[in-house]
Amino acid sequence: MSEPKLRLYTELLLKQANKRNYRECGDQAEIVRRMEHTDFILADGIGSGSYANIAAHMCISRMLHLMRSGIPIHKACENALKLMHRARTERVPFAAFNVARIMKNGQFTALSFEAPLPLLVRDGVVQTLRPTHYTLSKEVVTETSVHLKEGDSVAFFTDGVTQAGLGRGLGMGWGTDGFMDLFQKCISAGIPFDDALDMILMKTKALSGNVHGDDTSIALLTLRKASVINILSGPPADKTDDAIFVKRFLACDGLKVVCGSTTADMVARVMGKRVNMRGVPDSLATPPEYTIDGIDLVMEGAVTLNQAYNILEEDLKDGEEGVLRLCTLLRKADIVRLFEGQAENVAHNDLTFKQMGILKRAIIMQLINDKLVKMGKVTKWEKL
Repeated sequence: MSEPKLRLYTELLLKQANKRNYRECGDQAEIVRRMEHTDFILADGIGSGSYANIAAHMCISRMLHLMRSGIPIHKACENALKLMHRARTERVPFAAFNVARIMKNGQFTALSFEAPLPLLVRDGVVQTLRPTHYTLSKEVVTETSVHLKEGDSVAFFTDGVTQAGLGRGLGMGWGTDGFMDLFQKCISAGIPFDDALDMILMKTKALSGNVHGDDTSIALLTLRKASVINILSGPPADKTDDAIFVKRFLACDGLKVVCGSTTADMVARVMGKRVNMRGVPDSLATPPEYTIDGIDLVMEGAVTLNQAYNILEEDLKDGEEGVLRLCTLLRKADIVRLFEGQAENVAHNDLTFKQMGILKRAIIMQLINDKLVKMGKVTKWEKL
């Protein structure tokens, strides 16, 4: 059964300003992207400086740990609220928060506790979402939900925004209405989101006497079409699975990259195509490159993957060299699917490979996967 196509990626734009002259921000945000869903939390630690920062971090870590373990968003929120309820009578870290999950089909659910409610930006219009209030762990939470589509954005913000100007002639502060009004004017004027959020931060500072009276954060989650790349390296452990493995790889949406000469032969055979050499490398350090009609990039395997891992995070300029092109594709990608064949390559046991520090396929693909996740990419790893 083929995997449902995942084409949307949740992009995060985060703007923050620290309270007065504090070194640390008491607002913290974290996003975790997976193939099935994206989780986002914006927490506002109560207090100032390090204490507030720690409170926000504890809140986020607690919920994300539970959600990574497969606990539903409502249960994770309920668990976190047990600690928040204790904070009413005990000296334990307390944080207001918004926690949200966006499923791969666009279904969005957010739970808000002691925090301003998120806003939807659709077709250039900033709008509120219908709230539902209920009690979890003796605390009141507000749920908002909507089915998001490509191009939609959801704005989250802390009370440093809504309470700007408090005690300076604005009653209870600027409020959500003030935020919505200025954000809408920026969008209608064609101002990019990045600049619009900067303008809003400047406005909150001006309203509070040219100083941020509280930690102030604005986060914008935007759904856009994802850039997808698929990398196949190594034949399956069982040769009879060659066709199955290649067809799974070819059925995926996105760019196709094959790493390994034996792998290239396998792919070409299943596709009924030929493998052709793409010129002669200028240097012994440059891995050979091939072409297969219908495949975007075909290169040698172990050396290519090792070199790509080593320079993936470097400040690279676009170039014709295959490894540079692979790194460019990976850096631009939002979603990376890795297909690793489990057949043993006896050449990897050669002493020359070890002298050159070339890691085996299984090891280097694990390292590449970890680095891609660190870079904010969504990855899926299939082995056969």
